[in-house]
Amino acid sequence: MGSTALLLVKLFAPNAEQMYIVNHLKESPAEEKRNVLEESARRAHEDIEDLADLNPSKLEAVIMPPAGADSAPR
Repeated sequence: MGSTALLLVKLFAPNAEQMYIVNHLKESPAEEKRNVLEESARRAHEDIEDLADLNPSKLEAVIMPPAGADSAPR
């Protein structure tokens, strides 16, 4: 058996207003405003830090997923 390594995962998101909000019931743009950092914490059910506070020199790796299909208007 090999050894098992434990990794500490930290989540970051920008503390900014979300550009596009979609009402998925109506499949149309929504008029409300949302904060990306707050929405990220809500969706992840985790503690999320402000992306401005990210210090890459203190991390082993940084993984930045691309924007999803729901990040732009249709």
